[in-house]
Amino acid sequence: MTLGPIASGLPLGSFGLVAAATITGVQLLGLLPVSASKAIGLLLFATVLVQVIGGISCIGGRDVIAATLMLTFSVHGSSPRSSTSSNPWTASRPSACGTWHSPR
Repeated sequence: MTLGPIASGLPLGSFGLVAAATITGVQLLGLLPVSASKAIGLLLFATVLVQVIGGISCIGGRDVIAATLMLTFSVHGSSPRSSTSSNPWTASRPSACGTWHSPR
């Protein structure tokens, strides 16, 4: 008796990735008020969980490339932003030597 692979979790992980990208894009365009930051954070946390579940189910579905991508995207998406500015275009950015500077 052998155990067959489960269905791929790639659609679930992709849904989480698209949802996170859409929420982040709408926020960066300024279409959401600043007062909605807490709700946006909770939605992004939910999309990270969806990507982790999708990545783990990709492992069960023997799709290691999709599992690696989904779990990498979920870890990258859950890292805190290095900028404290609300405007990403004027935020502090690292220079070529790795030190931080503010725009002029």
